[in-house]
Amino acid sequence: MVLTREKKVNKLSATLQNNDMEETYECSVSFCSNPTCTCGIVTLDLVPVQDKDYAGEAEVFSFDIDLYNESLGEDNKNKCRQKDLELARRFIDQMEEDDFFLLYQIYSGYKHKITEESPPDGIDINFVYDEVEEKNLMFAYNDALPYGDTLQVTINGMSCIIFDQYCLKPNCSCTDSYLNIIAVDEQGKNEKELCVISVNYKKEKWEIVESSSADFDLKTLKTAIEQQEQGIYSKLKKRHLRLKAIYAYNKKKHYIPKQESQLPKVGRNDPCPCGSGKKYKKCCFK
Repeated sequence: MVLTREKKVNKLSATLQNNDMEETYECSVSFCSNPTCTCGIVTLDLVPVQDKDYAGEAEVFSFDIDLYNESLGEDNKNKCRQKDLELARRFIDQMEEDDFFLLYQIYSGYKHKITEESPPDGIDINFVYDEVEEKNLMFAYNDALPYGDTLQVTINGMSCIIFDQYCLKPNCSCTDSYLNIIAVDEQGKNEKELCVISVNYKKEKWEIVESSSADFDLKTLKTAIEQQEQGIYSKLKKRHLRLKAIYAYNKKKHYIPKQESQLPKVGRNDPCPCGSGKKYKKCCFK
């Protein structure tokens, strides 16, 4: 591995091979501060570790890494010096899967922290407002807040994540959530939808809306979720109210309702707007 993390002092260092020599750097990382941005970009600042007798000022090398594509960030060419790019290429060439995983852990931990700590007016999301207002489109908590707390359970030996969806209309007083139960593998991938459950968190009423397997009865699902997600009803309520508050703030900030088109008023003796050439009273007014 290139990177080493000392958890006790929360210190990150990097060791690179340069021909037959090893170079050691103190490493600091920074990220995009938007809680909902999923760019996956991490900025690394590397400072060479010098001998104790070195009296000069340490030089800082800086570049971006794209964690999702496991590559250098696209903006490096525009903002980095040539010497930064040269070091960045050696760095990325020597990185292993464990290095990317370590950086992703730090990245997702930071994103999770700012997501859960940000107030509703600190989160900017472009909701599909017309769909929500006119067609009652529901939103899942983790679709709106991808780095927020995730609901997870094990059902019949299968690891599952729960996408909890809610109505977001500010004036709606419903207390319903729709839980989409998704089975995942050990890496959290290869998703398979198992069922959708309606849960009224106020009345604690459960109902299966649809299911792709007869292996999951309502009692098994309800018991597993209640036991493994302690306080599930208060969690659902809290997530619903938070999502509604975020939606209300963004709606006020961004949403412009559709204006109904208004035709100009036509007098009885005016030309008919249909284009017949007749007066309105002798044509479409009838």
